Amino acid sequence: MTSRDSRAGSGHPRRLRRGETAPINGDGKYIRDYVDVTDVAAAHLCALTQPSLEPFRPFNVGTGAPINTNQLGEAIHREWGRRPEVDFVTGLRQTVEWFHADATGNG
Repeated sequence: MTSRDSRAGSGHPRRLRRGETAPINGDGKYIRDYVDVTDVAAAHLCALTQPSLEPFRPFNVGTGAPINTNQLGEAIHREWGRRPEVDFVTGLRQTVEWFHADATGNG
């Protein structure tokens, strides 16, 4: 597992392409609002080209449709036609081992 593979949104397709499993770490109930990069770019362009009463005003970009990681994993697995094969304890053990190896330079 690489640091890039630990991210569900981008890591799962990479792992599935390689024929590996794509486990969901934790209970998968944490919620994220996944936004397509083209929507983020469009929001940035809009913010840069719109006159503002206040310079450098913050803005948030989101879909307004947050999903939890279990839902994301299910959608990815439906698209790729695969199901998770690694249980939580095994996935957690592998994750801890990877972080330990990465921290010690042995990974």
